[in-house]
Amino acid sequence: SVSLRAGYSMENGLIEVEKDMRKLNGSGSEMVQELSYINRQIKLSIPVEELLTDFAARSEVEDVKDFASVFRIARKTGGNLAEIVTDCAGRISEKIEVDKTIEMAVAAKKFEQTIMSCMPCGIIFYMRLTSPGFFDELYGTFFGIVFMSICLILYVVSFWMGRRIVRIEV
Repeated sequence: SVSLRAGYSMENGLIEVEKDMRKLNGSGSEMVQELSYINRQIKLSIPVEELLTDFAARSEVEDVKDFASVFRIARKTGGNLAEIVTDCAGRISEKIEVDKTIEMAVAAKKFEQTIMSCMPCGIIFYMRLTSPGFFDELYGTFFGIVFMSICLILYVVSFWMGRRIVRIEV
């Protein structure tokens, strides 16, 4: 979008983007390789719309597919490409920001769930270590064994449900 606003054509803008990405990420990054491929194809007179559509199909990323569609339509209808590309880039950036925020919140909840799952075992270990006879009634009598078996089943079900709840795809 910066190249388009500076007056470059989309073809020349992609060449500039490749140079910038090469400086930032190195020659081995996937995006630099894709841009290099696209720029080689542009030199063979293949339209940018087709190359972006091909890239979208190969990448299988919804944002790239949307951008390729919007670009193709804007190019055919003669819209302001610089404004459209800037708007698309802003929307994609906002989406990425929201995804990162959600991922951080989910990661925090997963960590909390892991700690809460380990807590009962930690409490039992601590009580056995500091008060050796404290659990004799729970593990030494018939009713204690039944009660603790029920608690174990509830713990396993709770653990399974907790893992399932925090297994959220962003």
